[in-house]
This record gives sequence, C-alpha cells and structure tokens, in this order.
Amino acid sequence: MFDKGRQGITWDYLRERHVEILSELKTLRDWDTVKAIIPEAEELRDYSLLSLQALAALIREFHIEKNALAEKIEKLKQNLDSTRTEMRERDSSLEKRIKSLEANVEELQRKMVLVEGVSSLIPRINELEERLQLGVPEPSKIERQYSKIIEEKVNEIVDRRISEIEGKLFSSLVGTTTELTNSVKGFLEKYEKLVVKNHELKKALEAREEEIRLLKEELEKYREMDRKVKELEKRVLEYEKRSGKLSTVEKRLLEITGAANLEEALSIIKNMKSEYIPKSKVTPLIEELKKLRDKVEKLEEENRKLRDRNEKLAEALKSIIEKSTGEEEE
Repeated sequence: MFDKGRQGITWDYLRERHVEILSELKTLRDWDTVKAIIPEAEELRDYSLLSLQALAALIREFHIEKNALAEKIEKLKQNLDSTRTEMRERDSSLEKRIKSLEANVEELQRKMVLVEGVSSLIPRINELEERLQLGVPEPSKIERQYSKIIEEKVNEIVDRRISEIEGKLFSSLVGTTTELTNSVKGFLEKYEKLVVKNHELKKALEAREEEIRLLKEELEKYREMDRKVKELEKRVLEYEKRSGKLSTVEKRLLEITGAANLEEALSIIKNMKSEYIPKSKVTPLIEELKKLRDKVEKLEEENRKLRDRNEKLAEALKSIIEKSTGEEEE
C-alpha cells in the first residue's frame, strides 16, 4: 500500500508534503511507540506498518478514555444513591417532627377546653350566690348569724379554690403557650430550611441525572466508534491481503513485458497479440488483465473511501477526547 520503490514515499516526503498528518500523529499518547516503528517501515519500504501502529495506538487511547468514562459514571451513580438515602432520612426526620408538633397542639387544645370550662363555671357560681341571698326568708337572729357565718365560710372556700384553680391554669397556660410558641417558631424555621435544602437537593439530583444521561450518550457513541474502528481495521487487513496478491501479479506482468506501469504492459500485450501471438492465446490473458485492472481500480477507490472515513473517525475521536479532557479539567 505504501511501496517506497513504486510510489516514492519516504519519511522526508511525509514531513514536507503532509505536515498535518504528522501533527495529528504526534498528538497520540503513544507517539514514541509509533515513532519507533519508522525505521522498520523504512527498512521494509512499506509505510502501512506505520499506519497500523498508529491505528493500534488510537484504539488503545480510545479504550483508556472509555474506561475512564465508565469509572466516572459509576462514581456519579454512587453519589446519586447517597443523595437519595440522605433525602429519605431527612424526610423521615421531618415527618417525626411534624407528628411531635401535632401532639403538642392537641395537648394545648385540651388545656384550652379546661380553661373555657372553668371560665363558664365562675358566672354560674356568682349567679347561685345571688339567688341564695335573694331567696332566703327573714330568719331569727341566731339563724341569721349562722347563715352569715356559713355563707362567709362557703365564700372563703369557694374563693380560695377558684383562686387556686385560676393560678394553676394561668401558670400552666402561660408556660405551655410560651413553650409552644417557641416550639412552633423553631419548627417553622427548621421547616423552611428543610424545604430550601430539599429544593436544592432536587436541583442537584436533576443536574446529576442529566450529567449521567449525557455521559451515557457519549459512552454509546464511544462504543459505536469502537465498533466502526474494528470494522475498518478488519477491512484494511483484507485490503492489504488482496493488494498483496494483485501486486504480485502486476509485478510479474511488468517483468515479462519490461514495461514501467500496468497501462504500458497492457499496450505491449495488445501489440504482441496483433503482431506475433494468435488471438486464441492472447484473449484469455487480456481478459484476465482487464479483470485485474478493474479490481485494482475498485481497490484504489475503496482504499480512498476507507482513508477518508478513517480521517473522519480520527477527527471525531479527537473532538470527543478533547471534550472529555476539558470536562475533567473543569
């Protein structure tokens, strides 16, 4: 494919006429390994060995990048699982705090009901005293004295009990209200913080899921690129084998006719046919040569397409690798 003697390709020729190819080759990580094969390619007079070595280096580079990308995806999955676990734990803690607050509210409601019951009882006691005072007939002096003493004692006992109940209810209500107010205030502040934190975690989770989706797409592209490179490598090897067989036939034909190229050899054979050799003997040889020439042209066209396709794949791989490297640096 890179026959030095026939096509005149040398390392100096590549440096002078195809600088862009060498520049791309030097970007490979294993450039030293690729460069080390140059003397052997010069000795064999076949630069296809250099192409295969460069292709192998590119495949190795691709596998390294693919493994690094797979590790990055695995780390992101672990971080995502950790974030989900943390969010579940925080939701559970928040539910417990809400249940505790609901229990405190219910306790306060029960105490308020008791206070309202006592408040409604005090007017009834006053009303009963007034009825007793208005409804008692004019007794004797002794009865009035005893009634007065009993009334005073009853009033004293009732007032004392009411004062005790009011004091206990007031202190209990004030302490419970203050404690509940502080608890509600603290709970609301923590709840707002948890809501904000939950929103931030959801945003971070969505961003990580999006990053994982993009990385999966790039990994799929790498896999597809790997498949295409393997297929291209297989076709290049097949082409090398077929090209080697055709080169042997062509070389033999040139030796027989003494021509400089295949077209001149065919022309000589046509002249030989018309001047010296019977048609029955020359016709099969000419047909065979035409078939060989058609195969050579097809192979050259296929080689050109493969070369263009290889260049496009190399550019795509280079773009993806540069993008991955830029993301890692960020």
